[in-house]
Amino acid sequence: INAFRSPLISWLIAVASFEGTGGSEGYVHIGKLINIGAFLLSLALLYVLTEKLWHSRLVASLAMLMFSLGRGLAASAVSMVTPDFLFAALTLTYFIVLLRCLREDRLNEDRLEEDRLKDWFFLGSVHGLAYLAKAFALPWLAVCTLVALAFSTKPWKARLVRLALAALIPVMVASSWSTVLHSKYGVFTTGTQFRANILQWTLHAY
Repeated sequence: INAFRSPLISWLIAVASFEGTGGSEGYVHIGKLINIGAFLLSLALLYVLTEKLWHSRLVASLAMLMFSLGRGLAASAVSMVTPDFLFAALTLTYFIVLLRCLREDRLNEDRLEEDRLKDWFFLGSVHGLAYLAKAFALPWLAVCTLVALAFSTKPWKARLVRLALAALIPVMVASSWSTVLHSKYGVFTTGTQFRANILQWTLHAY
């Protein structure tokens, strides 16, 4: 619990190695392949998000270049097994979907309300996956959703419906995973990622 804080990457490694991998070395190789794939996916998603924000392929290409040349990022993607790139890919997906939700609510008046609400539900689904990739996503993306809805031009009732749909999956996923952790370790914790969790874990251990 104090090492990998990402059940999602562990589950992906387990699924990919279901047929047998030849021991712990095989798990590491699979983890690195997932890491490299997540890094490349993050590059593509960064291009999409930047292009949607700036409406410029040049700016999007520059963003990809800066990301790929970032200090140690490419090397980490190849040499390490870390949930960070999976977290980055899901976070970029979240902001792409959030941007779509806000633009559809503001500009596309002809679109059915049911379809718009599906977008907010999908946003919450991505949020839930991002939490499983790294626990920090739960409070951070929740704040992003709240801020986005606070600046929305929709009536407050419509905003509450969107908030409920966006929060449904993250709340269900977080409560379920916390229950699993509590049943095994006796505390509601996501590891040593937050100060409160360090304190809770230390008090429980001693």
